[in-house]
Amino acid sequence: MIEHQVVHYLRYNLAYNTVGASAGVQIGTIPGGAQIVDCVVNVQTGFNAGTTNPVTVGTTATGEEIATAANIAAGTTGGKRMTTGLAVQPAADQPVYVSYIPTGTAATAGALTVCVAYVPNQ
Repeated sequence: MIEHQVVHYLRYNLAYNTVGASAGVQIGTIPGGAQIVDCVVNVQTGFNAGTTNPVTVGTTATGEEIATAANIAAGTTGGKRMTTGLAVQPAADQPVYVSYIPTGTAATAGALTVCVAYVPNQ
């Protein structure tokens, strides 16, 4: 039994040119039984692909189980708190991914930081 419960974090910096982002980049693993308590995305530089700039955070490679593209709004700078992932409590160890699948003219800018906070099961 864990005597003290502490919040753990997965943190990842994503840029418009991160290798493998269109297929999903694994940023870490949440242990089985853990509860996601927060997800914050801070867009430092807006992504500027010609048509769309969908960035997602999920438990599948290009999924939106933790943070949706609409909520992240990667074309607009600023800190954004997500609520989608608060229902995620995996029964077994669960990888977490971030993806960026732009459309239209290739992006030439874009940078953000994803932080997923969770509390392990006792």
